[in-house]
Amino acid sequence: MLKEGETGVKDGPGGPALLEESKSAGVPLEGGRSDGEPAPGAGGLPSEVPSRPGGGWLRRLLGRVWSSPPGSPSPDTPAPEPGSPLPVVEFRHVSKVFGEGTRQESVALRDINFCIQDVPGRGEFICIIGPSGCGKSTLLNLIAGFSTHLPPTTGEMYVYGQPITGPGRDRGMIFQKYSSYPHRTVLRNVTFGLEMHRRELGLSRREMDDWAREWIHRVHLDGNERKYPHELSGGMQQRVAIARTLALKPRIILMDEPFSALDEPTRYDMQDLIVELWQEQQATVFMVTHSIAEACYLGDRVWIFSPAPGTIAKEIRDLPLPTEPALVQQSRPEFEEVVREVTREFQRIVTEKLLEQKRAQ
Repeated sequence: MLKEGETGVKDGPGGPALLEESKSAGVPLEGGRSDGEPAPGAGGLPSEVPSRPGGGWLRRLLGRVWSSPPGSPSPDTPAPEPGSPLPVVEFRHVSKVFGEGTRQESVALRDINFCIQDVPGRGEFICIIGPSGCGKSTLLNLIAGFSTHLPPTTGEMYVYGQPITGPGRDRGMIFQKYSSYPHRTVLRNVTFGLEMHRRELGLSRREMDDWAREWIHRVHLDGNERKYPHELSGGMQQRVAIARTLALKPRIILMDEPFSALDEPTRYDMQDLIVELWQEQQATVFMVTHSIAEACYLGDRVWIFSPAPGTIAKEIRDLPLPTEPALVQQSRPEFEEVVREVTREFQRIVTEKLLEQKRAQ
């Protein structure tokens, strides 16, 4: 089952992903107020709109959102076909040092190598576990292309064969902190990414609203479209963030401890939701978590990071598929044994690394 394998910035509403996208897109809102809500009579929120668009109209809208080119250096670069020989994400000898050459120098990642291929009709779910401060979030931020982390100190990084030079619509980030804009309603939070790319997608306000309502339905938040984030529970706020991220159908989904602040029952519910939506999206997912049980339930493979400087110390495959609700499957003795085995391996890696570092001092 086990085989040898080869500090993120999260402040601000929506985090760097939303802030950097908003700076680069420069997309005006149609008939909207400064807070992004539609002005009366501006065609923003019709009083009689079905919660879910359907039929051929929905298929046409899906085609415009899903088949548009991902966020690559050239907007004319065609999206790779499913099963493309180009790796989804590839890192070649990537290291990241913060404050290099100063007294505050900190080596976050050292010599990271991996090549993730597309799995047609399914995608792949990679869970990342490791001790605090070992560079897990740094890895996600590098894949996301945030300016706070680019370029890597050494090595090369590619998404579908293109060097990572910044954020793109092909990658979506879900943060640990609830990342909704506090001054925007649920509906307007979900339409945020669509607004940023509306010229590229060719969507009207009505189409964006209807597509956002479809995603609000998918994350089971019907009836909350006009509420603001402070009126929602933590689990509901994360559902809004998930809907906003997935509305653009990113090929790569990055999740940085998205459920860590939730209570246990809500966490199980969110795991079930992610499995459901991931199977629809057929995306490649990288998820950082401190829960070994969560990693074993969601992951096709689990990467165990060593203590800083972070490296992929072990890759674990042959994990049980999430075929039952999270609470049910994670209560089964055979699943608990898998978690114990991964936990023992985690502890071994951390202990050996710390002893190695102590001897080197």
